[in-house]
Amino acid sequence: MIKDLYTHTVAIETPEMLNIDGIETKNYIPVGTFKGRLSKAGSQQMVDLTTGKLHRVQPEIFFLYISDETPIGKNDRVYIEGNFYLVNSVEVIFDGRVTHHLRCIIERRQ
Repeated sequence: MIKDLYTHTVAIETPEMLNIDGIETKNYIPVGTFKGRLSKAGSQQMVDLTTGKLHRVQPEIFFLYISDETPIGKNDRVYIEGNFYLVNSVEVIFDGRVTHHLRCIIERRQ
């Protein structure tokens, strides 16, 4: 799944109370919108042999492509599209169209 996100707020943790997208929330401050992609990596699943049901054995992991002006780093908690995520790692990537982007690996927290 690759989803284009062109108008959504990206927020980063801070010790202030703020209103984000009409929701009063604590500890998150908007760092602006971004043009990028949120692509979902495959998550591992295993079958519970007692019930026959699938269980996810690791959190959903997404790759977030952002510009290098966005102040997001490793272990930051971010708010995107109504969900909160933890940034596991950030790396600079290069492609033919853009000099460089940051690729954040983020996990959705339930």
